[in-house]
Amino acid sequence: MDLPTVDHEVVDDRPPTGVAARNGFLPPRIRVYRGDVGEAGPIPLLTDLAGQNIAAAAPRIQLAHDGRRLLLQARSTVAPGVSRPDWPPGHQRFWEQDHIELRLQGESGGPHFQFILTPDGRGWDSAGLLTSGKAQVRGHRVEQGWQVEFAGDLAAMGLRSPGTAWGLVACTRWQQFPLPLPLGEGRGEGGRTHSVAETPSPASAAAPRPRPLPEGEVGTPEFMAVSPVELGFSQAERFARFDFVDAAPPKIILCSIRFSDRRLRRGHNAATLRIANRSREPITADLMGRQVTLPPGTSDWPVTLPLSRPDYTRLALCFGDTELAQVTLRAAADPAPLCSAGFSLHRKAGVQAEACTTIEHPYLLLTPDAVRELRRKADNPAFEPVLRPARAAKFDDQRQMQDRGGCTVLGDVGRCLAAWVVQADDRWIDVADRCVAEFAAKAAWPDETSLQVGNISTPLALAYDAFYPLLSDAQRRRWRDVLATALQLHLRCARRHGWNCTTIANANAVCNGGGGMAAMALLCEHPDAPEALDRARNMVRPYLDYCFGHDGGCTEGVQYWDYGLRSFLRFAFTMDRVLGESDGLLEHHAVRLAMNNVRVALCNDGSLHGVNDTIPMPVGGEIAHFVAGRFGDALGLWYGDHAARLLAQREDQGKPAVYGADPLWALLYRPDVPSPTAPPALPEAYCLRDIEYAIVRSSPRWDCALDAGIKGARPPYTHHNQADAGAVFIDVAGERLLIDPGYYKGKATDHSLPLIDGVGPAVPSTWTAKIIACESRGGLRYLACDATAAYGKSAHRVIRHMVMVGDRAVVLLDDIVPAGEGNVTAQYQCGGPTDLRDDGTVLIRGQRSALRLWLLNRPDVKVRLMPERDLHDTHWGYHFADCRMFPVLADYTADERRPLVSVFSVDEKAMVMLNGDGARISVLDGQAAFAFSGGRWRLESTG
Repeated sequence: MDLPTVDHEVVDDRPPTGVAARNGFLPPRIRVYRGDVGEAGPIPLLTDLAGQNIAAAAPRIQLAHDGRRLLLQARSTVAPGVSRPDWPPGHQRFWEQDHIELRLQGESGGPHFQFILTPDGRGWDSAGLLTSGKAQVRGHRVEQGWQVEFAGDLAAMGLRSPGTAWGLVACTRWQQFPLPLPLGEGRGEGGRTHSVAETPSPASAAAPRPRPLPEGEVGTPEFMAVSPVELGFSQAERFARFDFVDAAPPKIILCSIRFSDRRLRRGHNAATLRIANRSREPITADLMGRQVTLPPGTSDWPVTLPLSRPDYTRLALCFGDTELAQVTLRAAADPAPLCSAGFSLHRKAGVQAEACTTIEHPYLLLTPDAVRELRRKADNPAFEPVLRPARAAKFDDQRQMQDRGGCTVLGDVGRCLAAWVVQADDRWIDVADRCVAEFAAKAAWPDETSLQVGNISTPLALAYDAFYPLLSDAQRRRWRDVLATALQLHLRCARRHGWNCTTIANANAVCNGGGGMAAMALLCEHPDAPEALDRARNMVRPYLDYCFGHDGGCTEGVQYWDYGLRSFLRFAFTMDRVLGESDGLLEHHAVRLAMNNVRVALCNDGSLHGVNDTIPMPVGGEIAHFVAGRFGDALGLWYGDHAARLLAQREDQGKPAVYGADPLWALLYRPDVPSPTAPPALPEAYCLRDIEYAIVRSSPRWDCALDAGIKGARPPYTHHNQADAGAVFIDVAGERLLIDPGYYKGKATDHSLPLIDGVGPAVPSTWTAKIIACESRGGLRYLACDATAAYGKSAHRVIRHMVMVGDRAVVLLDDIVPAGEGNVTAQYQCGGPTDLRDDGTVLIRGQRSALRLWLLNRPDVKVRLMPERDLHDTHWGYHFADCRMFPVLADYTADERRPLVSVFSVDEKAMVMLNGDGARISVLDGQAAFAFSGGRWRLESTG
């Protein structure tokens, strides 16, 4: 018979996070009725953190309220896997045992209240309600399992009934996980068929194995949540909606949703709804498209639930007018193939999976035909700048590299591979093998995957696959042993949901990308390879979702945009070739819109800006070549070539040149076309609002005469954030004359921004500074940033207005209303030596150009020229820049109607006059004018 399907509910209700929904997520609604918690309908479904796999043996969790308290009861038929009564509630690892988690936030925002409740009746909460008596928890064993009961004061948590809250209810079950098996140790029926020429041997004594867990150490968590959430960032974005109602629970309740397959699939998923009719009479109504009669008691009803991927589907399950439940789910990716069952690499070529029961190396990217094609492409002169390192590589250089030891020597395998492809000399294989032998003999592995392990895994995987036919059996074993250990280290971290695999930061892409590459290289040679690949491609998706905005901007800055995304692309590109599809990863907005990072950051010296934890270099060339080849992106093609040329020029000049594209990946990604003769136009005023970066240019060229930018602040989904809300920079004719000095210069006193009564902007914890204007008005370019929230209690208003007047000048008006005495220090981090003129102006001298800084409208301003700061006190950041750092400080007392106006004039001899009367300010012959209106200053003129 035809099974009924479910209609979608599409009300766009969202928790108050201030960010756009990712992957079409809509929060499921949970109704919390008034009455006995034991009579409340249970939460019918708990999923994994991605909302795509159904939890097994999940506890029965019920919620209710009595008008004064929130009531929770959780009952499990499974005994606790890990219990740590020796850890007090305040212990930093208290959560690493079986527990129920409850998080709630009031409907208008405010603090999150988090509770962790253990089966033995202990608890911890973020606000101290359990210790103050405003919340209570009890726990005890029942039959084969356990039961937890909780009561918490609604008012103390900022909740009420009727009312709405946002949050989650989840259960975490811990267990000792099985360590990944060394290569060659079978798993009985779970083993895989090895399809290579010889049977793999057990890992040699020279290849270190991960150490076993210490006795009593917890292993891997199984998360079961009412709503899909992610670890490593503020979970509020995917909180469920809790509606508190004063009515009693309805007579018809949904007891459970059971799926025929715990791994949800694209399309229709067969499921069974267990429904309880708690009246004494049968009830007839529409159940999701068909008339059914529910007898008294419980009864089961088959349905199908339509799901897609990667977008979420929120389903409203209704019986007549009664909403039984809402769930938000999505389909899981297809499982990684098992070679013993047969699968086709390069399914796009039309090979039937049923006919392919074994695979032979090479099969990743460097098959013989592929290598011949790459060598043909290398004759295109457009590739010459990026191929220089591979063409110039010499065997003596590589022998010296081996002496460095550690993981670095395995990075040299990638250089050998690129040289082998470009020079067509098989001697590079011997050099690469000596690198692997050197590493295997001396290496000390970490306990689990790391940035170093992730970095070396990708070149090692590609080289092993490409060189396989030319390696001896003994060499193959040595390479496989090293790769297998890298795979094991990834699995150890992934199985326990360790930080390196679940963070939103770039480490996620590096570690999951490397682990996934190792898995693909050993797909038919290691029993754990399919699992490692499956975990890698699922765990990497939150990196794309939360390290990037909808506009493609990277929250970490352009250096880590390059570092993380290039690692991700290598993995996803290879997976697309091997499995025939990338699970939609390569179509993600972080990839498709990657060049927006160049649009917002490319300065007139040809490099990207220094905002946040980054370096002022032409980073991202490899990413640019990828989007050029994948999507035909014209800016990507030009910028990839531009970055390679600029880095080659820097090398010729003896200057540092880092973060260049890898020669091999450039050959794989870049289309075989000539280099563009002219760059595409760039926006003259551009903002990435999801990451709060903005830039203005005097003309739509990268080498425009003048560019300037301003930085807002957004939630720190990663640790790469600085106290830089409202910071500005200005570049003149290819020189950085007002700088934002990048990595290792993250304090408020390192940036070009104001200090108010000694207080600068805080490192962001939420949306503390927003770009509120970004536009082009005739001959003006205009940016404005409201940084008020970043200054906390020290200011009532901090709005910075930046106006570029043609290519003549940049005007900066600081609309500051202090909360205290109002002693302001305006900071200007100048990129060249400074001179204080007799008229009070400051001359900032570059090597080829200059800026004259006029400080206007504040007669009490006192200027201080500070000693030069060393940009070479670190190995990174502006250590690479062709500029210096001379701070200039300007002290004054804030006056709402007489704000400080800073004018940066390109013509050092031009006179700049200001006209102002407390209601209107104009400079540069009236070309930039501001009016005090609606309680604050606003740009008035049109240029």
